[in-house]
Amino acid sequence: MSWFLYIVGKDVTVHGFVFKNGDRGVGRCKGGPGIIDAMHGTMYVVPNEYVTQWHRDRKRKRFSAHVVEDAILNYWG
Repeated sequence: MSWFLYIVGKDVTVHGFVFKNGDRGVGRCKGGPGIIDAMHGTMYVVPNEYVTQWHRDRKRKRFSAHVVEDAILNYWG
């Protein structure tokens, strides 16, 4: 499994939900690392091992969406 960070690239309404340019979300997915152009933005995928090590190295008590986002942004520079 891998972790992804999705960044919305333009204002859009999907199923009644409004997303603004720059909105972000994290989640899990299958597949290896990569940057994927998606329909309404960009998805950055990072291996689970990298995110887990990032969390350990920072000695954070909680594993949160913010930790995942920081790890992914660091991975892709």
